[in-house]
Amino acid sequence: MPASPHTRLLMVACEHDPVGVGRQIELAAAAFQAAGWQVTVAVLTSGGSLADRLGKAGTSVVRLSRRPRPDASAAFRLLATLQRERPAVVLGWGRETACPLAVARQCWRAAGRPPYRTLLRLDQPPQGWLETTAVAAAERLLVTAESVADRCRRSQATGQIRLVPPAASPFADVSNRERLATQLELDPAKPWTLCVAPLVAESRLERLLWGIDQMGVARQDLEHILVGSGRLKRRLLRRARVEEIDGWLHWFDHLPCLPELLPQIQLVLQPGSVAYGGCLPEALAHGLPVVAVTSPESRDLLGEEGAGRLVPPVPESELARRAIQMLEDREQADACATAARARAATVFAVQPALAALVEAIETV
Repeated sequence: MPASPHTRLLMVACEHDPVGVGRQIELAAAAFQAAGWQVTVAVLTSGGSLADRLGKAGTSVVRLSRRPRPDASAAFRLLATLQRERPAVVLGWGRETACPLAVARQCWRAAGRPPYRTLLRLDQPPQGWLETTAVAAAERLLVTAESVADRCRRSQATGQIRLVPPAASPFADVSNRERLATQLELDPAKPWTLCVAPLVAESRLERLLWGIDQMGVARQDLEHILVGSGRLKRRLLRRARVEEIDGWLHWFDHLPCLPELLPQIQLVLQPGSVAYGGCLPEALAHGLPVVAVTSPESRDLLGEEGAGRLVPPVPESELARRAIQMLEDREQADACATAARARAATVFAVQPALAALVEAIETV
């Protein structure tokens, strides 16, 4: 029997790796389908493994563009998808989907077609007047933290705002460390650190490179994994060569094996302002030690109970100092791991978070 048009949900997202935003979308898609919604995910960009993972899980996926960032053509392809799917609700993931959604919605209304509800899932507030105007067009904003809600109100985003925390879910994927080391050209005997972040200014990855340089003074047995792509890659690679840390740094644009890699990591680093802290919900769920430069995203996720170490942006040496301290002090790392798992199980418990997300859609 065909699904009722009242239970058709179109989720609109960019491509992502299987942590952070990508993981949240996968969990949400499964939760909506379990609640009886017919879910289609429209992917606006290329890169990452989200579309493939959703497809393997049985979710209908539409690829709208092969470009790395959303553009005008994606908005008009989205309009064709709306015409075909006729959803009751459209849910955009992240502020980068706001503009394509607003353009498609305006064209849809101008054509006099049956209305649908538009919601936005925001882990970061809109930036600039264009994003703010697009976000204001949504009927409801589903924000991950009160700080995001406050910043949305200050930017005059006028939609109804509801707080729905993210879900911190561990991965069940198990892999042999030696096999991963061979695959990624790492040394299995050395500690591995991980940072997941887009290569944009807000990620402040120059702090990470400087920190790796400083950490090398005390520890030369570390291998650092950075997962991310973006327009700053050439500049950051050049800086890594100049600072002579490229031998310790393993750079991947995208890494589909992150679910297998994450449990093998000894320390997660986050130097800037990144959606979901890159992979902080998963780090909490796995009880991984985290050292992050204070940002609204990292502060919301790590809290004040010792689930990770928040360091100030200045002096810049704090990131490296705290990271070495965490790696060398087993007692501190164990306490951090215990607090992280406790925070994941309470503040970001999977079932309540997903139930709140489903309820927010069903009551719109």
